[in-house]
Amino acid sequence: MYVARVYGLSCALPNTTTGVSGLEESWAASHEPRVVGKAGGPSRPKAHGSRLTPHSWADGSPTLHRMPQFADRSLLRWAIIGDIVVLAIVTILGFATHHTLDAYWRMFVTVLVTLIAWAVVAPWFDAFSTTTLTRPSSVWKILLATVVATPLAAFLRGWFLGIEVSSTFILTGIAFNGLVMMIWRAALAASAARTSRQRTAHS
Repeated sequence: MYVARVYGLSCALPNTTTGVSGLEESWAASHEPRVVGKAGGPSRPKAHGSRLTPHSWADGSPTLHRMPQFADRSLLRWAIIGDIVVLAIVTILGFATHHTLDAYWRMFVTVLVTLIAWAVVAPWFDAFSTTTLTRPSSVWKILLATVVATPLAAFLRGWFLGIEVSSTFILTGIAFNGLVMMIWRAALAASAARTSRQRTAHS
Protein backbone atom coordinates (compact mmCIF):
# COMPACT_ATOMS: atom_id res chain seq x y z
CA MET A 1 0.00 0.00 0.00
CA TYR A 2 1.13 3.54 -0.65
CA VAL A 3 0.24 6.65 1.32
CA ALA A 4 -0.47 9.74 -0.76
CA ARG A 5 -0.27 13.08 1.01
CA VAL A 6 -2.20 15.95 -0.55
CA TYR A 7 -2.53 19.19 1.47
CA GLY A 8 -1.78 17.32 4.67
CA LEU A 9 -4.48 14.66 4.10
CA SER A 10 -3.38 11.06 4.10
CA CYS A 11 -5.18 8.19 2.42
CA ALA A 12 -4.22 4.63 1.59
CA LEU A 13 -3.96 3.75 -2.09
CA PRO A 14 -3.50 0.34 -3.67
CA ASN A 15 -0.07 -0.61 -4.96
CA THR A 16 0.22 0.48 -8.56
CA THR A 17 3.03 0.91 -11.02
CA THR A 18 2.49 4.66 -10.95
CA GLY A 19 3.75 5.05 -7.39
CA VAL A 20 3.33 7.95 -5.02
CA SER A 21 5.54 10.32 -6.99
CA GLY A 22 3.61 9.69 -10.18
CA LEU A 23 0.29 10.26 -8.46
CA GLU A 24 1.46 13.54 -6.93
CA GLU A 25 2.89 14.78 -10.21
CA SER A 26 -0.30 13.86 -12.08
CA TRP A 27 -2.41 15.63 -9.48
CA ALA A 28 -0.22 18.76 -9.56
CA ALA A 29 -0.32 18.83 -13.37
CA SER A 30 -4.12 18.50 -13.46
CA HIS A 31 -4.60 21.30 -10.90
CA GLU A 32 -1.87 23.58 -12.15
CA PRO A 33 -3.23 27.06 -13.02
CA ARG A 34 -2.27 28.61 -16.33
CA VAL A 35 -1.40 32.28 -16.36
CA VAL A 36 -0.38 34.64 -19.10
CA GLY A 37 3.35 35.21 -19.42
CA LYS A 38 5.17 38.27 -20.68
CA ALA A 39 4.91 37.17 -24.32
CA GLY A 40 1.17 36.51 -24.04
CA GLY A 41 1.50 32.75 -23.89
CA PRO A 42 0.83 30.49 -20.93
CA SER A 43 3.50 30.24 -18.28
CA ARG A 44 4.00 27.87 -15.42
CA PRO A 45 3.73 29.00 -11.78
CA LYS A 46 6.88 29.13 -9.73
CA ALA A 47 7.87 25.95 -8.00
CA HIS A 48 9.03 25.66 -4.43
CA GLY A 49 12.03 23.38 -4.65
CA SER A 50 11.19 20.53 -6.95
CA ARG A 51 7.43 20.58 -6.38
CA LEU A 52 4.63 23.07 -6.60
CA THR A 53 3.08 24.40 -3.43
CA PRO A 54 -0.34 26.07 -3.01
CA HIS A 55 1.34 29.31 -1.90
CA SER A 56 3.21 29.57 -5.22
CA TRP A 57 0.09 29.47 -7.36
CA ALA A 58 -0.35 32.65 -9.36
CA ASP A 59 -4.13 32.91 -9.06
CA GLY A 60 -4.15 32.24 -5.33
CA SER A 61 -6.52 29.26 -5.49
CA PRO A 62 -7.18 27.21 -3.58
CA THR A 63 -6.97 29.77 -0.81
CA LEU A 64 -4.98 28.43 2.13
CA HIS A 65 -4.38 30.62 5.14
CA ARG A 66 -0.87 30.56 6.56
CA MET A 67 -0.76 28.95 9.97
CA PRO A 68 0.49 30.96 12.95
CA GLN A 69 4.22 30.85 13.58
CA PHE A 70 5.70 30.48 17.06
CA ALA A 71 9.14 31.23 18.45
CA ASP A 72 11.21 28.81 20.51
CA ARG A 73 9.84 27.80 23.91
CA SER A 74 12.07 29.96 26.08
CA LEU A 75 11.25 33.19 24.25
CA LEU A 76 7.62 32.21 23.77
CA ARG A 77 7.23 31.53 27.48
CA TRP A 78 8.41 35.01 28.41
CA ALA A 79 6.09 36.57 25.83
CA ILE A 80 3.03 34.70 27.10
CA ILE A 81 3.73 35.39 30.76
CA GLY A 82 4.44 39.05 30.05
CA ASP A 83 1.28 39.44 27.95
CA ILE A 84 -0.86 37.98 30.74
CA VAL A 85 0.69 40.24 33.38
CA VAL A 86 0.53 43.39 31.24
CA LEU A 87 -3.06 42.88 30.07
CA ALA A 88 -4.20 42.06 33.61
CA ILE A 89 -2.49 45.13 35.07
CA VAL A 90 -3.90 47.44 32.41
CA THR A 91 -7.41 46.08 33.01
CA ILE A 92 -7.15 46.45 36.77
CA LEU A 93 -5.83 50.00 36.38
CA GLY A 94 -8.87 50.72 34.23
CA PHE A 95 -11.15 49.67 37.07
CA ALA A 96 -9.07 51.71 39.49
CA THR A 97 -9.55 54.87 37.43
CA HIS A 98 -13.31 54.30 37.62
CA HIS A 99 -13.15 53.55 41.37
CA THR A 100 -14.74 50.14 40.83
CA LEU A 101 -12.06 47.86 42.25
CA ASP A 102 -14.72 46.33 44.50
CA ALA A 103 -16.52 44.93 41.42
CA TYR A 104 -14.53 41.71 41.67
CA TRP A 105 -16.70 39.56 39.40
CA ARG A 106 -16.85 42.14 36.62
CA MET A 107 -13.11 42.75 36.90
CA PHE A 108 -12.38 39.03 36.79
CA VAL A 109 -14.58 38.54 33.72
CA THR A 110 -13.00 41.53 31.97
CA VAL A 111 -9.48 40.21 32.57
CA LEU A 112 -10.52 36.72 31.48
CA VAL A 113 -12.18 37.74 28.20
CA THR A 114 -9.29 40.09 27.40
CA LEU A 115 -6.83 37.21 27.73
CA ILE A 116 -9.09 34.84 25.77
CA ALA A 117 -9.50 37.33 22.92
CA TRP A 118 -5.76 37.98 22.83
CA ALA A 119 -4.95 34.26 22.80
CA VAL A 120 -7.37 33.70 19.91
CA VAL A 121 -6.42 36.69 17.75
CA ALA A 122 -2.74 37.45 18.42
CA PRO A 123 -1.17 34.31 16.88
CA TRP A 124 -2.76 35.11 13.50
CA PHE A 125 -0.92 38.44 13.47
CA ASP A 126 2.45 36.78 14.13
CA ALA A 127 2.45 38.17 17.66
CA PHE A 128 4.36 35.12 18.88
CA SER A 129 6.65 34.53 15.91
CA THR A 130 10.42 34.75 16.15
CA THR A 131 10.46 37.83 13.92
CA THR A 132 8.02 39.79 16.09
CA LEU A 133 9.68 38.71 19.32
CA THR A 134 13.20 39.66 18.19
CA ARG A 135 12.65 42.78 16.06
CA PRO A 136 11.36 45.94 17.78
CA SER A 137 10.34 47.28 14.36
CA SER A 138 7.69 44.55 14.16
CA VAL A 139 5.64 45.80 17.12
CA TRP A 140 3.10 47.32 14.72
CA LYS A 141 1.73 43.79 14.44
CA ILE A 142 0.87 43.96 18.12
CA LEU A 143 -1.23 47.06 17.51
CA LEU A 144 -3.09 45.36 14.67
CA ALA A 145 -3.77 42.35 16.88
CA THR A 146 -5.07 44.66 19.62
CA VAL A 147 -7.41 46.41 17.18
CA VAL A 148 -9.04 43.06 16.39
CA ALA A 149 -8.82 41.45 19.84
CA THR A 150 -10.36 44.33 21.79
CA PRO A 151 -13.79 44.30 20.08
CA LEU A 152 -13.88 40.52 20.51
CA ALA A 153 -13.14 40.96 24.22
CA ALA A 154 -15.89 43.57 24.46
CA PHE A 155 -18.46 41.25 22.89
CA LEU A 156 -17.41 38.37 25.16
CA ARG A 157 -17.59 40.67 28.18
CA GLY A 158 -21.07 41.82 27.24
CA TRP A 159 -22.21 38.22 26.75
CA PHE A 160 -20.79 36.99 30.06
CA LEU A 161 -22.10 39.90 32.10
CA GLY A 162 -25.34 40.36 30.20
CA ILE A 163 -24.63 44.01 29.43
CA GLU A 164 -24.47 46.10 26.29
CA VAL A 165 -21.24 46.30 24.36
CA SER A 166 -19.61 49.61 25.14
CA SER A 167 -17.96 51.51 22.32
CA THR A 168 -16.04 53.45 24.97
CA PHE A 169 -14.63 50.19 26.30
CA ILE A 170 -13.52 49.20 22.80
CA LEU A 171 -11.87 52.52 21.94
CA THR A 172 -10.22 52.86 25.34
CA GLY A 173 -9.02 49.28 25.21
CA ILE A 174 -7.52 49.71 21.75
CA ALA A 175 -5.74 52.89 22.79
CA PHE A 176 -4.34 51.87 26.17
CA ASN A 177 -3.90 48.13 25.61
CA GLY A 178 -2.31 48.78 22.23
CA LEU A 179 0.09 51.40 23.58
CA VAL A 180 1.16 49.43 26.64
CA MET A 181 1.46 46.15 24.75
CA MET A 182 3.58 47.79 22.06
CA ILE A 183 5.92 49.24 24.69
CA TRP A 184 6.20 45.90 26.47
CA ARG A 185 6.78 43.93 23.28
CA ALA A 186 9.30 46.46 21.96
CA ALA A 187 11.29 46.09 25.17
CA LEU A 188 11.09 42.29 24.94
CA ALA A 189 12.17 42.28 21.30
CA ALA A 190 15.08 44.63 22.01
CA SER A 191 16.24 42.41 24.87
CA ALA A 192 15.94 39.27 22.75
CA ALA A 193 17.83 40.87 19.86
CA ARG A 194 20.62 42.00 22.20
CA THR A 195 20.89 38.52 23.71
CA SER A 196 21.03 36.98 20.25
CA ARG A 197 23.85 39.32 19.20
CA GLN A 198 25.81 38.53 22.34
CA ARG A 199 25.49 34.81 21.74
CA THR A 200 26.61 35.26 18.15
CA ALA A 201 29.63 37.30 19.26
CA HIS A 202 30.71 34.65 21.78
CA SER A 203 30.23 31.75 19.37
